[in-house]
Amino acid sequence: MRPAVLLICTFASVGCTDTGGPLAGDFERAFTIAGGCRDVEVYLTSANDDIALRFEEPGLLQDAIDAGGAPVTLRLEPQDLLRLDVRTGTDLSSTLCADGPEPIVTSRYVAISGTAVVDIRPNVNVDDFARLDLQLISVAVLDDETGELLVINDFTVRDVAIGFTP
Repeated sequence: MRPAVLLICTFASVGCTDTGGPLAGDFERAFTIAGGCRDVEVYLTSANDDIALRFEEPGLLQDAIDAGGAPVTLRLEPQDLLRLDVRTGTDLSSTLCADGPEPIVTSRYVAISGTAVVDIRPNVNVDDFARLDLQLISVAVLDDETGELLVINDFTVRDVAIGFTP
């Protein structure tokens, strides 16, 4: 079995407050569906498909495979490729890890601060998916159109299947 890779991503630090709005409070509790694909994309959606969170960082699975015998810890700065956003709207999962009709996005919040901890476990069997755990700690997301700021205090999703190992 190959070792796990632990990725710790730290965004720029800013002061954050929850200003209320459609996602006020512990909106992350609405996520009931988790999935993933490629190298690496993870998504969470609500049962009604009207709230979605997407985390994408190309190359993490390959980094885990390339690590060989030892776990790897990476720290990413805001200028790196880390992408995390939260969206509200309709049919938000229609294009997550698939081709489909464009969702109707009514608001989009992008991460501006916080930490994402990613634990990737490459698969043993080349025909199987790798697995990933994602923990978000004090992640502030900002809707740059409205200025609404939300904070995900501590949220973890475990054992999400991600892309095939090449």
